[in-house]
Amino acid sequence: MGKRFIKWGFIAILFILCACNKNEQYKERILKMKSKPINVTKEKMKLVYCNIKDSTNLYGGDKTDSLLWIVYADSFVCSSCKLSELQYWNEFIHKARKKCNSIDFCFIFSPREEDRDIFMFTAKSLKLASLIYLDTLRTFPQNNPQIPKDQRFHTFLLDKNKNVILVGDPVKNEKINNIFWKILDENRHK
Repeated sequence: MGKRFIKWGFIAILFILCACNKNEQYKERILKMKSKPINVTKEKMKLVYCNIKDSTNLYGGDKTDSLLWIVYADSFVCSSCKLSELQYWNEFIHKARKKCNSIDFCFIFSPREEDRDIFMFTAKSLKLASLIYLDTLRTFPQNNPQIPKDQRFHTFLLDKNKNVILVGDPVKNEKINNIFWKILDENRHK
């Protein structure tokens, strides 16, 4: 009985140490993302989708006083799959813009060359309340080496100076969603 207890205790301690190590790595990656402003070079990307009625920022240059959600999908992600997930953002976008007009959204995709035709077809068939950009030159990751390759870090909120203030998907993660609404309330009252 005693040896079994020691064995399971040892396994539990290893699990806790590994979890703490992963948590530290996560924090380090976020700190690295926050180390300098994000360079959003939309003029080097192709605008492939725009819902003029719902878009607050049609041609690129982000408003200097606005918050900006970035959703980035690189070539390691199934772009068409990620595009189909964007429908879940519509309600979130409408709710956020209703509460605060100084917020914008930018969806940046960098699919593999062989996937671009299906990506373009899927993008044009969407009903999204925002803009979608195609980054064929991969300028976004080149200009932002502080962004980890890990997809968990490819959805984030920027302040008016393009500094990362929140990392995570508010549509999929309730904790991130709650933090976002607090940030939005603070921003409205400034």
